[in-house]
Amino acid sequence: DKWDYLLSNGRLVLGFAGDDSHDEDELCAGWNMVRAESASPDAVFKALKTGNSYASSGVTLTDIYRKNDLITVESSDGEEIQAIGYGGKVFAAVQDSRMTVDISRWNTNYIRLAIYGPGSAMAWTQPFFKVMP
Repeated sequence: DKWDYLLSNGRLVLGFAGDDSHDEDELCAGWNMVRAESASPDAVFKALKTGNSYASSGVTLTDIYRKNDLITVESSDGEEIQAIGYGGKVFAAVQDSRMTVDISRWNTNYIRLAIYGPGSAMAWTQPFFKVMP
């Protein structure tokens, strides 16, 4: 809700996952996946800094891409996908591992995708802005 509040009010804020673990059994509850040119620290940091990443607590995305106003996400283990925009409103949802949305259809300045998998596993994409910043 805080992320959607900031995005809805014009802030360009990227999402990240992180563990606040105090016990060994709490490790690896959330992590960031990057699309980087290599596994070098510079390439990974560049991917994080430019938003070429997604956050996960167990769901794996096989592709995320945008072509004009169409945004597509694909997952190997997703079961439901939601397109979330202005004010945290769910603009569309599918019970599937793939979804394509047309951001021009809705009155929102951004769309982000939340992908839900088995149990409580999920992943969330970076926001896609209607007008590229």
